[in-house]
Amino acid sequence: MKEANLKNYLKTGALCFGLSLLMWNCRYQDDSIEEEPVREKKIQVISFQDFEDRVAGHESYTSLNRYFYKDQSSDNDLGLSKTPENNIILTDNIIKIAKEDGASYTFRLLKTGEGNEFYN
Repeated sequence: MKEANLKNYLKTGALCFGLSLLMWNCRYQDDSIEEEPVREKKIQVISFQDFEDRVAGHESYTSLNRYFYKDQSSDNDLGLSKTPENNIILTDNIIKIAKEDGASYTFRLLKTGEGNEFYN
């Protein structure tokens, strides 16, 4: 009888010890979760003059410069200069997205060729 009681006490003690370890580990596990800092993006609409002032010397700008829609008083109906591929980069709404490591710019594109083509 004493052996049976001893076995029951050992089983109950082991169960209580295991549950206390489980509860203790779960309590401290929540403290180790760290939240990742949220990076803020600053989005603003800038003028073409501001854009030129920021990136005028960059080689990508010089290669794309002929596609920018700058001349409002041209002969054709939209005021667009003719380019070899008939692609125009509109400069009325330039969106600047400032990040921690730099900035990116978004332009609207106009395809002056056939209207049935889609670009992504």
